[in-house]
Amino acid sequence: MKSLLLYAFLLCSVVAQATHLRGGQIRVVSVNGLNVTVELRVITDTGSEIKVGEGNFDFGDGTTVITETKENTRIDSRLGIGLVVYTLEHTYASVGTYRLSYTEPNLTGGILNITNSIETRFYIESQVVLTGPGQSPTINFPTDPIFVCPTGREYVFSTAAIDDSSPNDFYYTYELPTPSSNVKGYKLPENLSINKENGLIKWDTKFNGQQVVGLIWILVRVNKFSKTKGFMASVWRAIQITVEDSTSKIDMTNSVTEDNNKLLVTEGKEKKVKVILSEVNSNDSLYLDVYFNKAIRSNISINKRDSIAGNMKFKIAMITLKTTSNIVSEQPYPVTVSGRSKYRVDFTFLYNTKEPTPDPIVTGVLDQEYDAVY
Repeated sequence: MKSLLLYAFLLCSVVAQATHLRGGQIRVVSVNGLNVTVELRVITDTGSEIKVGEGNFDFGDGTTVITETKENTRIDSRLGIGLVVYTLEHTYASVGTYRLSYTEPNLTGGILNITNSIETRFYIESQVVLTGPGQSPTINFPTDPIFVCPTGREYVFSTAAIDDSSPNDFYYTYELPTPSSNVKGYKLPENLSINKENGLIKWDTKFNGQQVVGLIWILVRVNKFSKTKGFMASVWRAIQITVEDSTSKIDMTNSVTEDNNKLLVTEGKEKKVKVILSEVNSNDSLYLDVYFNKAIRSNISINKRDSIAGNMKFKIAMITLKTTSNIVSEQPYPVTVSGRSKYRVDFTFLYNTKEPTPDPIVTGVLDQEYDAVY
């Protein structure tokens, strides 16, 4: 009887630990010489009683710290989504490339594209190249990786980085890395893809040939490059997608027709982009947000209006782009439009201010495989 009770206790403990970690990312948010400030963001399930913490953070130079346990901040009560943020300070001994990582038990149980996810450790990592004064290895994202979508609708989410530096000297690539062999049975849904230039993820919510309801877990790697210095940083974003059985018909259309959503507006010219967000008429309000580099805030204007037709409601936005000499750059400015009711759908286009030049040779990229040791 005692053995049975002990087994039940241990099983409950594993299940509880495995239900509170949904996703996250590590970013180096500021650099002063060899002194860095690191931000660890962990997405949680607020329905779990287990607190985030007592995980291992590795700065990549042999220095590790154990995180304190922390209460999460609720960022979406309806969907049970919380956020825990750690801000860590560290000084490196020399310039170089460092891999920062964080691990903690465990991934959520019941993830469809991983075998026995309840016993798979949560793990994220990032890399940064420290080169000394004047460097800018940070990667900024306008939103956290929180994804809930209705089954049978195309899932469209933007993981585009929005760089606030001026001038606009950097560019990004996006990929879906393969987890290490420690993530047993991992399989990427067959129709899930990412645009390597604009970071737009698309998926038809099918797994193994069928529409699914449940949890899917993916990794996204975002790489940052300087045209003169090559590879500068990368961030792995761990994403848990929750697919719900729903009658939602949320959708977003836009007027951009160029390949890879590249929109060219040369100096002295103006173009407009029309975006229409639609949803079945329900109690949920429609919201439409636009994210962009602060360097172009004087060159972009947004007008929104609401409309209803039959059982559909709409949020319509007209985005006007005017190029002036002070923002002309060889690199594009990513602009992300995020629409949401209960669910979310995104669109990213690349605002080019001059004819694109061929991409420079990519140098300095380290390990492409997600090869963490658990």
